[in-house]
Amino acid sequence: RLTASLNSFPAITAHIAHIIDKFGNVKDNASPQLLELRQTIASTTASINGIMRRIIGQGRQSGVFDSDTAPSVRDGRLVLPVSPMHKRKVKGIVHDESASGKTIFIEPEEIVQANNRIRETEAEMAREIIRILTEVTDLIRPHANELLNTYATLGIIDFIRAKALFALDIDAQMPHLHNKPAIETTLDEGPDVALLAQATAEFPDVPIICEGHVHTPDDAKAAIDAGAWAVVVGTAITHPTSLTSWFVSAIEGNAS
Repeated sequence: RLTASLNSFPAITAHIAHIIDKFGNVKDNASPQLLELRQTIASTTASINGIMRRIIGQGRQSGVFDSDTAPSVRDGRLVLPVSPMHKRKVKGIVHDESASGKTIFIEPEEIVQANNRIRETEAEMAREIIRILTEVTDLIRPHANELLNTYATLGIIDFIRAKALFALDIDAQMPHLHNKPAIETTLDEGPDVALLAQATAEFPDVPIICEGHVHTPDDAKAAIDAGAWAVVVGTAITHPTSLTSWFVSAIEGNAS
């Protein structure tokens, strides 16, 4: 009965599996255009890396770059760290400088156009990904209510399974329920006044609280008269309606 509302949505599942990988990223082959854009970025990046290696190699030979100089990224652009005394020897665009002012980050002019091409391609790629995800959303939207119902049902099944596993862990047993109270309390049972009086006589300096079997105002008064410091009325939490009816009946009886 619980699983009757479950649906598998094979068409939606297959379509999502085609465009989204297990990590939640859009696959390269989600569309021909996306594949082409990512290949463009990969080839352009490889070209830039080759140019940067050549520039760094030449710069090390001429003393412009240190032996440990490596490319860095500023504002999404690939740049080279250059000391201020050599900044005129590297043609390009200055993007940033270090907090100490001892390093200037320059984008060599030889890769400016390639970096521009990457930025433009990344923007196109973002638009294509939005188009692909919008297309998937349009496919899912007509089944939104069915999906939500299935999701809720799966949550219930998961909860039931978790309870079953927990029950196995603690070796739990099914409770046996009965349509009658396990403990019956009658109004004839009042507080043990004799025991209360004995306790207060033996321990006069100890505040003694009378708890249990206090069903009426007369029961409470009898406990106080016997020396109780305070009275706790039982069943106030478990059966507040029963307790209220007992006191109301007692008050009405006294009034009549």
